[in-house]
Amino acid sequence: MPYSNYEIYDPVDLYKSQLKGEHAINVSNFFEQLLQKSGVDEVENKLLVDKIIKTGNKITKLNKSMSRKKGFRGFLIALIIIFAIVAVLFGIQSFTSPFWLSPGATITIFVLSLLGIVGFIIIIFALINKQIKDLNKQIHELIKEKDTLKQAAYAQMRPLNELYDYGISNALLQTTVPLIKIDTYFDAKRWDYLTTKYNLDEYGNNTSVLVLHTGEIEGNPFIIHKTLEQSMGLKPYTGTLLISWTESRYVNGKLRTYHRSQTLRATINKPVPLYSEDTYLIYGNEAADKLSFSRSPSVANKLDEKELKKYIINSEKDIDRRAREAISKGTSYLPLGNHEFEALFGAFDRDNEQQFRLLFTPLAQTQILSLIKDKTVGYGDDFYFWKRNNLNFISSHHLRGADIEDNPSRYHNFNLEAARAYFNKYNNEYFKHIFFTFAPLVSIPLYQQHKPHEYIYKDVYPSYAASWEHEEFANTFDINLLKHPSSITRNILKTRVIDSGDDVDQIEITAYGFRGEPRLDFVPTLGGDGRIHNVPVHWTEYLPVEQVSNAVLKVNNDKNLTYQDFRKELGSNSSWKNIFTTLNAQGSPKYTKSLIGFLVARTLSADERQVLTRLQKSNNDIINHKDKGE
Repeated sequence: MPYSNYEIYDPVDLYKSQLKGEHAINVSNFFEQLLQKSGVDEVENKLLVDKIIKTGNKITKLNKSMSRKKGFRGFLIALIIIFAIVAVLFGIQSFTSPFWLSPGATITIFVLSLLGIVGFIIIIFALINKQIKDLNKQIHELIKEKDTLKQAAYAQMRPLNELYDYGISNALLQTTVPLIKIDTYFDAKRWDYLTTKYNLDEYGNNTSVLVLHTGEIEGNPFIIHKTLEQSMGLKPYTGTLLISWTESRYVNGKLRTYHRSQTLRATINKPVPLYSEDTYLIYGNEAADKLSFSRSPSVANKLDEKELKKYIINSEKDIDRRAREAISKGTSYLPLGNHEFEALFGAFDRDNEQQFRLLFTPLAQTQILSLIKDKTVGYGDDFYFWKRNNLNFISSHHLRGADIEDNPSRYHNFNLEAARAYFNKYNNEYFKHIFFTFAPLVSIPLYQQHKPHEYIYKDVYPSYAASWEHEEFANTFDINLLKHPSSITRNILKTRVIDSGDDVDQIEITAYGFRGEPRLDFVPTLGGDGRIHNVPVHWTEYLPVEQVSNAVLKVNNDKNLTYQDFRKELGSNSSWKNIFTTLNAQGSPKYTKSLIGFLVARTLSADERQVLTRLQKSNNDIINHKDKGE
């Protein structure tokens, strides 16, 4: 029975027995439907790709042959140098005495050395260089042939490559698990819902959102996002100073002087900006809204079954100790009867035992333990779980290393067989990463059963897209157009809404980075001569810099305008080109999810916003007529 929009029980077993296979079929069917729609001839593409591969093999073979020729030429050049040295030595010897060898032998070696030099030079220039030149010519001709074949193969695959769009991976995930509903983009309504109802905080100027997916489970909102965070750390700088001195002492009754030298080293630590990326899930749910706790991965992944049992038995003493300390300190920690769950899940800092038990029922404990102890289906116990009242935060080692940027350009390929393999591999891995990110949450039945109370939305919002959506979009632009010219570090991009109307958000993007100023410190260091020396240490002082840019984000409300349609319109429609020229757009306009954006030198007027909106509607009408065959 195919999985439908029901509660998920035992996510590990469900994934293994049903969802993994169903998703693989959904992904495969989706690709084959795209292929059929594109009309790409698989047989013709394979014939062309085979030619490309054969040509590449020829290039590889010729490159190896040329490497051997160059190696042999290098060997002969080395012999020429050796023979030249011998010729010089024995040439000089023939005019001096005493002789190393007899005069006849000396002259013979001299002459043979000269003949060897001449012979090797002739071999190099008359034979090897010619062969290398011929091989080089053949290789370049084959490279041109391969490039021509590749262009033809890309032309073959263009109809398929043009069908990929943003949101494919999320749409496939939602097909397999309808319980998880994913937004087309993060709008201001959901942002208001999360910040007002669930008290989600905005990030400061040291954190920027790079990748973002939002949605809901039974009305409970979630965010999966990758962030870039800047912090300050210390970097060691080392300098050296060579010192020398003389020492005198008597040896066997005589005064002797010795020259000494020493390289002094000195190290200093100076502030340096550090950048780190992290990916995690934020989930809002009103259930157990007065409970907070945190847990980190246990040792379950590192132990076999026998070692794990021993660990749990040994942990009982630690759990009892924590319970006694809680009584003496007046805290609320009270162990569950399930010592295995306590030992492996942890959450010893929980602050509401009643709500903890409400959340982690016996069924929830069993499902969580199944997830933690699994070593073959998912990722085992590699997840962190923080709960702060209404908000839940999930992070994991597998999610941090996952590529969750649902970008259609990743699928573009000239090789249909490789494109099919990559499409299936990426989307199956994407599903596994996301599903097991949700697994700790869906292991708790109450989280799926609880629906949020009604929320009254505002009539007017300051923007169409949420601020984190603005940040994600800003991070798709060429950073060289945004960062301060003096910046030598990565940049944190933050946004601010300037104006909003007619489905257009006008935002200000501030790029925060650091410039570097060379500095020199002298560190007093004791030398072997018994004196203090100032060792020079060069270091870099990082000073903050920032630059402000303006951007326009247009909400695409027409589902018929796809990513590839937009690219076609940019290439063929003079109206788009004219408005981007008029607005002095910088760089290439971007299309991600349901947003169209570009950098501008100034803020748009209300009339210009309306022109942009009317232009999109006009172009969408053209696309709709084309789709209807009119």
